[in-house]
Parts: sequence; structure tokens; C-alpha cells
Amino acid sequence: MRGMPTLVTDGGRPRCVGCGLCEEICPTRCIRVEAGAEQGTLEAVEDPVLTAPATGIDRFEIDMGRCFQCGLCEEVCPADALVMSPLVEIAASDPGSLIFDMDALLVPAALLKGRLRDDDR
Repeated sequence: MRGMPTLVTDGGRPRCVGCGLCEEICPTRCIRVEAGAEQGTLEAVEDPVLTAPATGIDRFEIDMGRCFQCGLCEEVCPADALVMSPLVEIAASDPGSLIFDMDALLVPAALLKGRLRDDDR
């Protein structure tokens, strides 16, 4: 089992560029991404990690009640913004509490050493 997806931050800023590829590839449609008004398309961004505006995404949510931890979101992310965490057990009596927003998903890159693709280089 892979664990749950988390959002990587560098210097307190999410790496997510708001491209929506994770949302598109998700088989259970449990990811919701809304790009900010100033966010351009991914094609216009040569290096999404360095050029994404600090307010590039207005909303990022994952419904963990629907997520089956397939890891496709992590694989498709061009900015290495999503990483499957070692956390695998989540329980709640209210299904609404299983919807994790951006603040609940953020994890500093320093805490994810060895789990990021750029660590392999």
C-alpha cells in the first residue's frame, strides 16, 4: 500500500502549479484543483517549480474517503508537488471530515527526503 497523497512545499510555498493533471488522471475523481486567476497554462511554464506564482492555486482538495492510493497523481505531476506519504490509516465518523484541503495536505520537502523524485538525482 502506498499511503495518502500529500502536497510538497518549498519554503512554505506549495510546489503545485495548478495544471490539473492529477485531477484529470484520478480514476475516482477525488482530487479537486482550482487554479488562480493569474495562473497560466502548463505549456507556458518552462520550469513550473520556479515560475509558479505564490498564489497559483485557489483550491486543492482530496477526498480521502474516495482515494484508493493508486499513486497516479504522484506519477503525472510535472512539478513533483504530490507525494504518497507513509500515512495509510485514516478513520472518521463523518465522511465530510475526510476531505482534506490544501492546508491539511501541505508537508515541507525537508520532511519527505528519500520520497521525492529529485532526491534520486
